[in-house]
Amino acid sequence: MLLCNAQNHDILSLEKEVIRLNRLGRQKESHEKITMMLAGDISDEESVKLNLLLANTFRSINDYSSAIYYLKNARHFADVNTVHDSLKTALDAELAFSTFDNNDYAASEKIIIRLRNGGYKYLSNESRAYMIMQDGYIKFLAKNYRYAEECFNESLDILKRYSSCNQPAVMVKQIQLYAAMKSTDKAQEIYEKCIYLSQKCKILKYKIYATEELSKVYRESNNKDRFFYYTKLLDSLKLIDRQEQRLSMMHASNQDYMYKENTEQIMEKKIYLFFSIIMVLCSCILFIILRRKARKKARQYEDLISKIRISSEHTVYNTDSPHKEIESRLRSLNKKQKDIVGLALQGLTNREIAEKLCVSEATIKYHFTNIFEILQIKNRKDLFKIFISPNNLS
Repeated sequence: MLLCNAQNHDILSLEKEVIRLNRLGRQKESHEKITMMLAGDISDEESVKLNLLLANTFRSINDYSSAIYYLKNARHFADVNTVHDSLKTALDAELAFSTFDNNDYAASEKIIIRLRNGGYKYLSNESRAYMIMQDGYIKFLAKNYRYAEECFNESLDILKRYSSCNQPAVMVKQIQLYAAMKSTDKAQEIYEKCIYLSQKCKILKYKIYATEELSKVYRESNNKDRFFYYTKLLDSLKLIDRQEQRLSMMHASNQDYMYKENTEQIMEKKIYLFFSIIMVLCSCILFIILRRKARKKARQYEDLISKIRISSEHTVYNTDSPHKEIESRLRSLNKKQKDIVGLALQGLTNREIAEKLCVSEATIKYHFTNIFEILQIKNRKDLFKIFISPNNLS
C-alpha cells in the first residue's frame, strides 16, 4: 500500500512538472520525463494517466494526430483493464477536445453525445462548459443556429459562475454564429463584451481571436471602413502579442534559472546537514544494521542451499544439470524475481502476488516466464520441486 501511494505521489508530481514545462514551451523535456516513467514498473491506472499526460503535451503544441493516437491507446487499455470510470471520462473528454481541434467533428460529436447522455458525470464544470460549447459549434456548422445559440448561452452561464475569464472563448463562437445569422449588430455587441472581459482578465489572445472574427464579419458584409479599422487593430494586437511572447520567454528563462539555482542551494544545504547528522549520530547504528543484514542474508542463503540439497535426495530433477548449476541459476535471479518466488512458495496466486507488489497480473506472468527460463523449468510445480521434497508436498 505504501508503495502504491508513493507511485501515485510520483504521478502527481510529474503532472505538475509537465504542466510547468509545457507552459514554458519545453514539451520535449515533458515527453522525456513521461516516457521514462512509462518504462518503469507501473500499474495499469498509472499507465493510462501517463498516456493522458503525453496526449496533453502533444495537444499543447497543436500536434492533434499524436494526441489522438495516445488517447485511443489509453482508452483501449482502460477498457481491457480495471480503471476507474472517472479516468475513462477524462480520456473521453480529452479525445473529444483533440478530435474537435483536429476538425474531425463527426468523431468529436459521437463522444460528446455519449458524455451528454451520461450527464457529463465526473467532468469539471469548466470541461462541461467547453463540451457544451463544442456541441453547439458542431450544430452551428450544420446550420442548426437555434440549437447552437442555446448551447453557447448554457456554456456561458457555467463559465460565468466557475471560470469567468474564459467566457471569451465562447463569445468568439457567438460572433461567428451571429455573422452567419446576418446579425452584425449582435456580433458587434458580443465583441465589445468579449474585449471588456479580455482586458479585465488581461488575456490578449482572446482580444486577438475576437478582433480577427469581427474583421471577417465586416469583410463579408462588405463594410470596408469597419473592415480596415479592425484589420489595423488586429495588426497592432498581434505586434503587442509578439513583444509579450519575447518578454515571456525571457522571463520564463530567468525564472527557470532562478528555480534551478535556488533548488541547488537548498539541496546543498540539506545534503550537508544530512551527512553531518549521519556522521555524528548514526555511524555506529548503521554499522550494526549492515552487519545484521549481512548475517541474515548469509543464513538465508545457507537455508536455501540446504533445501536444494535435501530436495535433490528425493527428487530426480534435470539429471543432465549438476546441483551446482541449479545453485548458479538461483543466484542469477534478481531481487524482484526472488521476492516473487518467495511469495509463490507461500502458495499465493498470480493475482495475490500482483496485489502485494502493487503491479498488474500481466507483469507477474511476465516475471514468471523469465524465472522459469533462468531456472530451466516449465511451471510452478517444478519450482516447488527445487525447494520442497515430495514428502513435504503432500
